[in-house]
Amino acid sequence: MPANGPNLFMLLVVATAQAALAVGLGLWLASWLSRWRERSSSKCFSQPDAPGELSLRLEQLEAEYAHAQRQLLEQARQLESVAAEALTDGLTGLPNRRAFDDELDRCLALTRRYDRPLSLLLCDIDHFKKFNDRYGHPTGDFVLRETAQLLRSTLRPSDFVARFGGEEFAILLPETGLADAIIAAEKLRLAVCVARPEFDGQKFQITVSQGVTQATRNDGTAAFVRRADAALYAAKSAGRNCVHYHDGELCRAMRLDDQGLSSLDNPADALALVGDEIRQRLAALTAELPSLPGKGG
Repeated sequence: MPANGPNLFMLLVVATAQAALAVGLGLWLASWLSRWRERSSSKCFSQPDAPGELSLRLEQLEAEYAHAQRQLLEQARQLESVAAEALTDGLTGLPNRRAFDDELDRCLALTRRYDRPLSLLLCDIDHFKKFNDRYGHPTGDFVLRETAQLLRSTLRPSDFVARFGGEEFAILLPETGLADAIIAAEKLRLAVCVARPEFDGQKFQITVSQGVTQATRNDGTAAFVRRADAALYAAKSAGRNCVHYHDGELCRAMRLDDQGLSSLDNPADALALVGDEIRQRLAALTAELPSLPGKGG
């Protein structure tokens, strides 16, 4: 799994594996002591073992102990591997929906306890079905992998990117308020829009629609995700390849002018083209945003 913060399910599995290892070794040691006492009791009035026989017996017991230890360690490694696979999407290598749900619970608990900002971004590949229908499923798989890689490489290491299901991705942005999350979403949209990755000798244009919202201290997981999903639906209804956000009351649009972006081969040129507008929009957006319900003590 990527380094996207601790995962409660993984920690529980590792702790269980370590406990199983400790219990297994303890049981083996208890069994060995019991057998040793029985042998000692049965021979307490007999002749002691010859030095060579005692040495051989000790070597056998040491070998048995080492073998048991190796078996338990291997079982613990297998448990950790199975846990990692259970939390990872096999196609993209991103955390899957189960891992996202665990991380979302953890982040919301921190938000409620410490009143720290947390934003959620839902990202959907536009017209994904056409890639499968027109070019075949291998192309569709390639588009999913490339989009996942673009998201992961554009975001911060502290951000949590997961495959939410189908062609949809979910991104948790810790220590990020709504205004900054909207700008991050716009940068992601732009990075995907100008990438045009190549597969089987053909370049493909990929665009994404995104919905953004910020958590409040009173949010449950369902309400938090529901707001981001409503913003994503608004973005898709508005024509796709854009960002909408939910400010706690309404879904609103945030779209920079893409005119001419399709003709730019260099993503750096595209970023320079909209850089000033991003800064201006951020300043205006910060001034316009209403106070989020439930914010504060």
